[in-house]
Parts: sequence; C-alpha cells; structure tokens
Amino acid sequence: MHLLRPYPDELLGSLLSRAMRQLGLSQKRLMQHLTGRNIATISTAITGHEGIARAFGMDLEEFVYRHTLLPYAVAFMVPQDKERILTSLLSDSSDLCIAAVAQNATKSTSALRFCVACKAQDLRLYGETYWRRSHQLPGVLRCALHDQPLRLSNVDIRAKRPMVPPDEVQSAKACNYEVSRLVLMDIARFSDQALRFGFSHGDWVEHYRDLAAGHGYSFTSGQIFGEVLSADLREFYGDAYLSALGASIDLARRNPWPALLVRSSGANATALKHVLLNIFLLNAPSPSRSPSEYEHRKKAKPRDWDLIQRKAIAIMDKEVARCKREGRRITVRELAKKAGIVSLLHHFRHEIPMILLWIERFKATPQSERQTGKRPRTYPKKSGR
Repeated sequence: MHLLRPYPDELLGSLLSRAMRQLGLSQKRLMQHLTGRNIATISTAITGHEGIARAFGMDLEEFVYRHTLLPYAVAFMVPQDKERILTSLLSDSSDLCIAAVAQNATKSTSALRFCVACKAQDLRLYGETYWRRSHQLPGVLRCALHDQPLRLSNVDIRAKRPMVPPDEVQSAKACNYEVSRLVLMDIARFSDQALRFGFSHGDWVEHYRDLAAGHGYSFTSGQIFGEVLSADLREFYGDAYLSALGASIDLARRNPWPALLVRSSGANATALKHVLLNIFLLNAPSPSRSPSEYEHRKKAKPRDWDLIQRKAIAIMDKEVARCKREGRRITVRELAKKAGIVSLLHHFRHEIPMILLWIERFKATPQSERQTGKRPRTYPKKSGR
C-alpha cells in the first residue's frame, strides 16, 4: 500500500487520519494493511512499524525522525540511553518502550494545538490542513514560525478515533498564562530545535553547571546553590504555568527538580523539564540570594559535650545529696529533668558516655527509686501445689 507523501513536520496521528479519510478505511483496517497485525489503536506520537514508513514512501529511520516525537523525547538523554532507544525502535523490537517514550514526549499534552496562520497557509498551499509535531510539544504555546499564540482544540492527542484536521475543529480556545511572549517564543524555538536533533551537548549536567555558575549560582566549592536556583526558576515562570505542565516546584522538598537536573540524579527527567531549565538559564538570571552570603552566615558553634556532661552530673550529684538528707528516693527521669538532659538521652546518647555511666552507677544506690537488682515486687508470689 502506498499513501500520499507526508506534509512538512506532520504528526504521525495526522498522517494516519488523513490516510483513513482518503481511503475510507477504519483505523483497524488501515493498521492491518500497514503492519499485518490486528491493531485497534496505535500511538499517534511514536511508532516503530516499518510498514507505516514504507507506505508513506520513506524508510523507518527517516520517518521516525521527521514525523514522530521521538527526537524530542530522547534529546536530553545520555548518549548511551539515546542510542539504546533508537536502536530498539528501528529494529522493530520496541513495543514495550514506545508507550514510556511517548509519555515523555507528550507530558501535560492532552488536546492538539494549532496555529491560525499555519492553517491559512496550509489551505492556500495544499487545499487542506494538518497537525504539526512542533505545536504538540509540552509547554509550547506559540508557533515558532509565525510568533502567533496557538489555539487549543477539542481533539484528543491520543486519538482513539481519526483526528479531524485543524480547519474542521468545532471548538478552540487560546492558551494563556502569565508568561512573557519572548519567553514563550524561546520555549517554542528551543523545543523545535530538540525535535530536529539540533543539539550537540554530550553532557547536559556539565552544561547546566557551567551556565548556573556563570550566573552566580555556585559556591566557592563549585557546588550549585540548587535551593535558590529552584526558587528563582519558579518565580521566572510562575506557579500557574508550571502546575499546568505538571512541573510544579515544591521548595519544601530538599531537592526540587531544578536542583536535581544540575546533578547526575536528574538525568532521567522529562524533556520538558530540560527545556524549562535551559530557557531559564539562557535568559541570564541573577540569584535572588547570594551564595557567598549564605556561605559566610554565622555558623552554629559546635557543642562542648565534655562541659555539658560535667555540668549535668554536678546538678544530679547535688540533687541526689539532697534526697539522701531528706531520706527519700528519686527516679532517673526526675534527675534528667532537673539537669535538662531529657532530649540528650533520647537523641544524643552516643555523645554523653559520662552521663550514661553516672546513671548506671546511680541505679545501684539506695537513692534510686528503681534500684538495680533490688526492685520491689509488684506482683503476688505463685502458690505452690
């Protein structure tokens, strides 16, 4: 089976939907012809079926690079992971990994988006419209070509039924957030570059660390001040935009995702988070808090455990002597309260060996309420039979 050549940057799901309309076939019948399998549904973002590529007059590698979202999904992965996924997909042995990779590429995207200017251009050039890959990338709200706001359609990107083309969409609304037009255009262009394998960075972590350090986010040790970096990135985009993308930043957490991305522990983050961090750092931010001031803040003095123990023991010795004069006993708990060491006994036992030794010796004296080896019985003796 041979189908019409795809349009530039046309999304996989758009291609298949146009083919169904042209041939009058259901999705299930079309997929039987293209793959030889009984497939009721298929990912509209990524595929590894060579029969689909051949039907559109292309080999699988070219088709995957030009009409799926796979290049974007793997753009920020370490080279070995990127190579593994590409090899798996192109060898038609990737059914298990397609869903996970597609989720990375469509994070926070549920409905298809289109550009009004692109729609008018397509009608003029081709007499029909289609869905572009670059408009469906997470966080992209403007057309990188026309600098126009994208419209959010009511067409599901997962397309359990054929996608109607943009010119037949019944309902569409503007995508508006309190983010500047220039920043949104940066996101659109950078995401589009990722989609076209336009980066040469082999180590993104090193790249981020260099950029962050250049903007003043590093300590003298070379470590990045991730806490402030995360807070400033959240302020840069705003909570509403980040929340809508599923990329909220919880500063109460020890390591929010921007802080993890400048370490090797953030290597498996979604492509969207990499895009957001890149655009933030490329906009030359200034730290809201100075790392040098943080480093030179007044440090808490270390505790003098020897002095603490000697003072506590002196207080407890004095209290035991008074109990002896008064002819009464006292508990270890009461002594600990008098000496102010209750929390030390709970949390810092390894730091107070002198106190622990004193307590063990005290328990064996007549002044201890619960004397070691001489505790009064509180239960009746068993009667012999």
